[in-house]
Amino acid sequence: MRRVIIMTQRIVFYKSRNEFADSLDRKYIEYFNQLSIPIIIVPNNKDQLKIILSTVDSALIVLTGGNSMGEFKIRDEIEKILISYSIKNKIPLLAICKGMQSVANHFKVKLKIVKNHVKKKHKVNGIINGKRNSFHNYSLEQVPKNFLLLAESSDSSIEAIRHNTLPLECWMWHPERERIFNKDDLNRIKELVGK
Repeated sequence: MRRVIIMTQRIVFYKSRNEFADSLDRKYIEYFNQLSIPIIIVPNNKDQLKIILSTVDSALIVLTGGNSMGEFKIRDEIEKILISYSIKNKIPLLAICKGMQSVANHFKVKLKIVKNHVKKKHKVNGIINGKRNSFHNYSLEQVPKNFLLLAESSDSSIEAIRHNTLPLECWMWHPERERIFNKDDLNRIKELVGK
């Protein structure tokens, strides 16, 4: 069985058509193509997710950005299933922005509103250092139990965490939105998947 990357999608509501659509920025595909692993984009549908997970060998699960916790219940449920699946099967998981919020929720950590973190570039400090983009209105109140703080911003907002024993890492920034992809971020993903 070929190993694949499982990737979630945001939900967009088109009011004029009364239509809910799953959506993924094409830059995610461009970014993760660097791993040379096929990508399966999962719909926000539990039945389809169950079928997909029973028929593929997951090399990596990516919880993508977009939306906020509680905005679309089905997306929150899909990500909860994938987090549990990752933990149970020790499958590497990278959570980006909203995905990190889902991981925090799974580990019973509350979110807090932050200011000046939308459409910004700011410096992060810690094990991960440097400038990163920022597109989020929420941050974690604290580092979840059994996680290591990897990076925080100058206002002490938690920007990146990693589980102490599981292959689970979370970033509040969007690596796919950079004009020139950050090699350090890509190397961290390769290390996560064992490439």
